[in-house]
Order: sequence, then structure tokens, then C-alpha cells
Amino acid sequence: MAGEEEIKKPWPSGYTEAKSVEDFDYFMTGKEGEPLTKVPKSRLAEVIGVVGESMPAIQGGLTAATAVALPAGPTGYNRFFDASWGYWKYNNIVLKNPKGTDGIPEGNDGTLYWNGTATTPSWSISKMQALPIATGTNVVIPGGTEVVNQDGVYRYSATKDEVADSILGIRVNKFNKDSPDLAVSFNINPSSGILFSNVGTNVSPFIKVIGSTQYAVTSRSHLVWFDANKVYISGLNFSTNTALTFVSPANAVYVRYGYLQSVNVNTMMFAEGTTIPSAYVPYSKQVLPSDVTVTKTNLPDSIPQKGEIIQPDLLFAERKTGINLFNKDDWQVTLGRYINSATGGLSNNASYTASGYIEVKANTDYYLSAKTHLAWYNSNKVYISGSGFENPNNLQRSPVNAKYLRTSIATASGLGNFYVNEGSNKGNSAYEEYYELKNTKAGIESSSRDEFLLFIPDNIYVAEGRTIEMYFNQISWCGNHDNYHFLVTGIGKTLKRKWQITGTSSNHGSYSATCVVYDNNMKVIASKVFTVIITTNVISSAFTVVPIGDSLTNAKPWLTEVRSLAANNISFVGTRWYGFQENGVTRHEGRSGATSAYYTGNNSYTFDTSGEQGVDGRAQNLNPFFNPNLNKVDWTYYKSNYNKNPNKMMIWLGTNALALDPLTSVSNLRTFINGLRSTGASTLPIYIVFTLYKSDQNGIGNQTGTDGFNPNPSLKLIEDRKIFNLLSAIYTEFKGDANTYFIPVGLCHDSKNNYGDVPTPVNPRASQLESFPVESVHPQNQGYMQSADVIFSTLVATQTL
Repeated sequence: MAGEEEIKKPWPSGYTEAKSVEDFDYFMTGKEGEPLTKVPKSRLAEVIGVVGESMPAIQGGLTAATAVALPAGPTGYNRFFDASWGYWKYNNIVLKNPKGTDGIPEGNDGTLYWNGTATTPSWSISKMQALPIATGTNVVIPGGTEVVNQDGVYRYSATKDEVADSILGIRVNKFNKDSPDLAVSFNINPSSGILFSNVGTNVSPFIKVIGSTQYAVTSRSHLVWFDANKVYISGLNFSTNTALTFVSPANAVYVRYGYLQSVNVNTMMFAEGTTIPSAYVPYSKQVLPSDVTVTKTNLPDSIPQKGEIIQPDLLFAERKTGINLFNKDDWQVTLGRYINSATGGLSNNASYTASGYIEVKANTDYYLSAKTHLAWYNSNKVYISGSGFENPNNLQRSPVNAKYLRTSIATASGLGNFYVNEGSNKGNSAYEEYYELKNTKAGIESSSRDEFLLFIPDNIYVAEGRTIEMYFNQISWCGNHDNYHFLVTGIGKTLKRKWQITGTSSNHGSYSATCVVYDNNMKVIASKVFTVIITTNVISSAFTVVPIGDSLTNAKPWLTEVRSLAANNISFVGTRWYGFQENGVTRHEGRSGATSAYYTGNNSYTFDTSGEQGVDGRAQNLNPFFNPNLNKVDWTYYKSNYNKNPNKMMIWLGTNALALDPLTSVSNLRTFINGLRSTGASTLPIYIVFTLYKSDQNGIGNQTGTDGFNPNPSLKLIEDRKIFNLLSAIYTEFKGDANTYFIPVGLCHDSKNNYGDVPTPVNPRASQLESFPVESVHPQNQGYMQSADVIFSTLVATQTL
């Protein structure tokens, strides 16, 4: 209490000091004026908190002259505090962070320690300091003690294949006489690396080599070096260079060479070094790591320890093999058609069958058991190049950007005898059935990546004042679009589910754009470069268009909207007025339920009767483009018999009779257009409209027969593939035709939102509602308005072409 003298009570004397916890059972405790209490030593940690040796930091001085003197700590005890930047001193020794007279190198994050248990207690400072970096040497010296730097490690590191070569013992003889890739009766062009037919010589398979290395061979003719992508580097022409020893180019990774068939292959060797072994050494049949694809299914997450056994059913390998790549059961195999080697499209010929798309590797040799017409395509199945009878070689090399091959087969020879192999013909091997290599260990079946297809035409047109959008799920087909990510660069906006561009008065011009598609691992799986053409919205000279089609043309509001956007400078003409006034300004050739087949023959139409008869009395329900006197499609007949003379033609077909194989529809469309072209419409601009994708599955499931459409139960997945196949096939078939243009309505129409919105109970007993489309084939008014934007943009941009 204040003012009172402190009462001092001495600790009782005469007691022995406890040396360890074994010397006592209790601590004595108590409060002022209260009886003494005891605490069992077992509860010591509960009642006494040990703070440790840390102490509050003492701020140092700014300079050595103003160093803060540190007081002595407790004798027999250690203390420390974390020091910020500053100066301290103890016994005239300056402790500095950074370096002071303490001799500690300059550094950071210092800690000051009081060592009270030392013979001479004192303060000291420790600091973090980076170790010096040795420059080292890039030369590895046996028995040396020098530090080897990264360059030295790199120089003296073996590659995976080099290690494999050494371990597997195949370095002595690299020539495999039993390789399926031996090219029999061929030689290799030393100036290009391309194989050519040559009776009396064979060509080795690709042999893995090391750049700038000496090699020797038993016998050879021409020899060619290739890089890691098997692209030609250089060659040795046997006519001018007969050496059997040579040094590989610095960037060489593969070699191929020809040799006489008269040479005994049981003596043929290709070896690293200046000589070959004096006695024949056979090629090792061990499998290299680069020949094996390892598939992980249920491997343990941890790394196996020494002696631990991995169960064989958890790890298995697929051996690469030269199987027949031609699948005669592919749905794209087409009877009565052959591959046009000049365009990559299909042409009619009853004697041939066209293969489907055969996946190939770039810049690789392929052997066809029978060679006729073929074409190569890139990853988007866009034509690259082709060859016909002018190049009869069975062995063909794919272009450097090839991903697919299509070829023609003479039907009479039988599809069951035709094959395509990677590499050579493997000697005189028998026909091998196509099959897909699959693993089924432990009930797990491995499979390749889900198919992904991308289709964008070369040109997209945008009129000033119009906003055009391309929808990612309509320029591509796959099983699940959520697994793919689209980016369009060059111009426009990449949004969540679409690309968008608006034409303005200030951005007229032609722009290159690129669409790149990534998977969930950010790997590019497809890309397409296309051109965006932004143009005026003014029709410089009025013109007329005859629109031919199905229910999407018959009395639909896009006709009047296009006319309005063109300030009435575009007029639509035809023999039918259904949906409009008979004597009005808008006519058409739209027939609900019609297919391309209708327009190729002398066919009747019954959905409506709003049409005019011909001058010759031909009934309004009959195909006006068919001349009954000549029994064929006739453009001149149409113009004269119905007093029509349009400046342009637009064809919008494909909604009806959809199929996964678009051959019939495309073939009929080709017949119709060729008939028109050959009878007076050779220079008439023809616009082909890409038809619409359907609504979601709810709309497809609820679709009824309406406006001439005959529904069948189906899946959105399948219907989308039908449309994708049709649009891409039409584009491939006609893109090489003169005076032919494409209007990409199907790619630019919002099929997710344009088919209406009907609130529908989520189940029969529920009060909650979900949105269902009105239907799946014919959009609501907003869909036709969006279609009009695309049609008008294309017409105005190409008005003078």
C-alpha cells in the first residue's frame, strides 16, 4: 500500500538445493495474507509460462559514432533480438548491420545475441550472406576438382536416345534389315530426299543419328540427311560421291540411303565411327523409349521405393505398329465418287469409291496399295495439294502441314484389298485389316482425344452499321465445347461464346484475323486465318436477286429487312409470293419442305399454291427451273418462260433431309448449279447460304411438323454434326467455282437465343419454370433480322464483283 514500508521476509535458509525434477514433488506457492499452497510438478507447465530467450529489440544508432551501447545481459542466461539496420557497441566493439568492426561481412536480416553462459559473456551479431558464385569450367576433367558450370553439364549430358543406344546396345549397327519402313524397289533423290521408283535398289528406313558425327556404311547409293522433323537438309549423290564414310551435318537427326538389292542385307551395317565392324553384327531388336507410348492409369502417386514392385496391370505400353490406316467401314467412304486431286473435293464417277479422311503425319512417306487420285488436307481439313494419274508412284510423301489424306479406290478391285501404310509397302506383305489399337487392362480402355473440327470460310463480310457475330459452337464441332477455348485476334472482340465485329465509317478495309482454339491444357489444337472485309452500306446501283430455297426462304421476314437495309435498292424476284401480296414488290422461289433434289427434276410442290404458271402453261406447282422439253435444268428456260431476269441468285437449302453424310445433298446441289451454269448462267453471281444450326435439345425434342419440316427423334450432338458436315462439304465443293460466294448465316445466327422463349414447368408437379425454345428449325423474328444483317453485308460487299 502507498506510504507503508515494504515488508521484507527472508527465504528460509538451511535447505538443500534441488538438482533435478527427481528431487521434489511440489512447488510452494501462495498469496499475500493467504495460507501457503503447493503445485504438483506434473502441472508445472500449466501454471508457469516460459517466455524463452527473446527480448525486445534495441534500436541501433545511425552511424558508428552514435552506436548504441548494449547493456550486459544476465549472467548464465542467453538472450537475443532481431536487429533492423543500425550500429551497436559492447566493450568498444562496434556491431554493425551492415559491416562494422565486428568483421562480419555486410549482409541483411541480422540478429544480436547475448551469450551469458560463456566464460566471458558478450554481445555478437549474425547476418545472412549469399554464398559466392563460382564461374566454374565447361570442361569435365577426369579426376579434377574444378567446379563444372551449367554449360559443362550440358555439353557432357547424354540425351535419352543416346542413353538408350548405349544401354540397349544398338549403337554398333543401326541398319534394321527387317524394318517395315524399308522402301523396296525405290531409290532416294539426293537433292530433295523424295523417294522414286527404281527397280534394283531399296531405301533404308529413317536411321537416328547425331549431328557432326562420323559414320560408316557397308554399301550405299544416294544418301540423304534430315532434321528432327524429317525435313531434307542435304544429300550425297552417288554419281559424284561414292564414299562409305562421312560426317553428318550439325543439325542432322536422321539419315536414309539407297543400296543395291544385290547386296546381301545380312552383311549390311550402318555404324558410328570411321569403320564398320569386321564381322557382321545384327541390328538389335530392343524397343527404344521413343518407340513406346506409356499410358498411366492407376499408378501410385508416390515414387516407387527401391525394391517396390509396380503391379503389371497398372502400367502397360502400346507398341507403335504399321497398321492399315484405311477404314473401309468409315461413314465418309463414298461409292460412286472420286477425290478431285486439283481441289480436294468429290467428283462423280461410278467406277470409283472415295475414302474418308485418313489421319496422317506431316512430311512422312505413305504407301498406297493402289494409287489413283488423292488429296492432302491440313488440320482443319482444308485442301493443300494432290496428285492424279500423272504421279503413279505407290509411295507418296505428305506435305509439311498435312494432317489428313483422302484417296480414290477403283471399286472393281474391292475395298477389302486396299490399304494405306505409313512408310513403305513392307515388302510383299498381305492385306492387313484396319483396326484401332486399344488397351483394356483392368477394365480400362484407352482412347484418343475426342474429335474436334473447325470450319470458318475465308471471307467474312461486314457492312457499315451492322454487327456480325460468329458463334464458337457453330464454327466448330466436338462432344463438349466446355473443354475448348477460342481466341480471335486481328480485329473484333473475343467474347465468352462468340466473336463480334461492328462495321463503322472509320474502319472500312480488309483485315486478317486468326481464330486459335486451345484445350484445357492450353495446347493449340486448331487454328484458322480468315479475312474480315468491312465495307459501305450503300448499294451503288440497284439490282435484283432470285432467292431459291426451302421454308427458311418461303415468306420469311429477312427478305423485307434486307430490302429495307438496302434502301429498296435490292429487290427479290421469283414465281412465288406466299406470305406477300401477289402483285407486291417481293417475290421468291422458297418452297417449304424442299430439298436440293427437288430443284434437279420435274418435281411437284404442294405446301402452298401461291405461284404463277409459265408462259407455256407449266403449272405453278412444278419446278420452274426444269425444262420438260429438254428434260433438264435450264436457266434460259426459266427466264423466258416466267419473264424473269435477275442480276444475282441466292440459294438457301439444307434444312430438310439432313444426314451425317452430306454427299447426296451436295451432289444434288452441284447438279442443279451446273445445270444453271451450262444453260446461260455461266457468269451469274450465285450466293450459297449456310443454313441454320438448330436450337437446343429441348427444342429438338419438342419439334413438331411445321412449315413443311418433317421431324425425327434426334440429338443436338448429331444434328450439329450433320449441319457442320454439310456446310464444310458445300464450301469445299464450290469454293473454287468462279462467280460463287458464301453467306455464312449458319455460323453467325444465335441458335441459342433466337428460337424463342417459352416458360415451361421443370416437371409436371412443379411451380418452378425453365425456358424452352418455341421450336428448333424456324427462328423467331429476331433470328431472321440477324440473318438479314449477314445477307445484306455479303451482298453489299460483293455488289461490284
